[in-house]
Amino acid sequence: MHHFSKEYQKCAEEVREKLRKLFGAPNAEVLFFSAAGSNMMEAVLTNFLERINDVVGVINTGSFADRWRTMATQHNAEIFEYKKLWGLTYSYSDLELLLDVLAARPKLLLAQAADTSTGIRNDLKILGRLARARSPATLFAVDAVLEGGISKIKMDEDDIDILIGASQKAFALPPGLAYILLNPRARKVLMEKPLGFPAWPFNFQQELKFLKECGRPRFTPPIDHVAGLNAVLDYILERESNWYLQHKLRAATLRRELVQLGFALFTADTPTNGLSVLSVPGDQNSQEIAAQVLREGYLIAQGLGPIENSTIRIAHFEGTREYDEGLLTAFRKILR
Repeated sequence: MHHFSKEYQKCAEEVREKLRKLFGAPNAEVLFFSAAGSNMMEAVLTNFLERINDVVGVINTGSFADRWRTMATQHNAEIFEYKKLWGLTYSYSDLELLLDVLAARPKLLLAQAADTSTGIRNDLKILGRLARARSPATLFAVDAVLEGGISKIKMDEDDIDILIGASQKAFALPPGLAYILLNPRARKVLMEKPLGFPAWPFNFQQELKFLKECGRPRFTPPIDHVAGLNAVLDYILERESNWYLQHKLRAATLRRELVQLGFALFTADTPTNGLSVLSVPGDQNSQEIAAQVLREGYLIAQGLGPIENSTIRIAHFEGTREYDEGLLTAFRKILR
């Protein structure tokens, strides 16, 4: 079993401890998988839903929440969706009212920390406290693939029970490693019931047991990703407060410049600092603008879903910092 050397096991445990520190969850268990973030989104449903018509609440702020809703539908869950028009921040008072009137409390409340399609960042502290106060048995699960490492997320402070993330985005590593943090509440629920939808290979019960008994994962993890994440977490944790502020200021600067060029903020109230989603000027097409930017040597993304042709998306991760000024120059040239 050379894949699981003592050196790897030591590195993996260091990463677990650093993720606990980053996400303010000293008592959470951390599991690694060779997977994408979407695999973990579905695995949350597979592991925590017990039967047909289990109730699931979905905070819908974009296409990735749509994805979670679709997955829950395929698991035959009864879904209560809290949704506004894309680009608008959800009304927390509306959610409070909905939780108050629901006779069947959701087993899971699902939310994106920030949605990559719309750029909306949810206030996790409000969501977590609402769920805990209005429906104490509900487990609050958060997809932090985009926002994890970009802004402050603290599981214990924010009443988050389940948090998923991945190696890309803020951590500047290739895709391929997904992780999940389970707080004691979530583990208690998980270990006290049979799986209603037997999971393979993303079986959290078996993974927790195997980790406890053998000190290693059941299946070969992406070892190089774990080692890379160990180094990246050191870098972030050494400068955590300034790290978040730096991303916020950088995002604000780039948005201000692009608004002056004729773009409009798609999400004005609560944008993530991980990327900017902007409506293109006039009747221009985002696909053509992205193609022109690419000819200048820079890669940006079109929108997703119903805003595919009317918006562009620009990442603000550490690995793209050096290209900001050149990207702005390219936009000035194109829009001139």
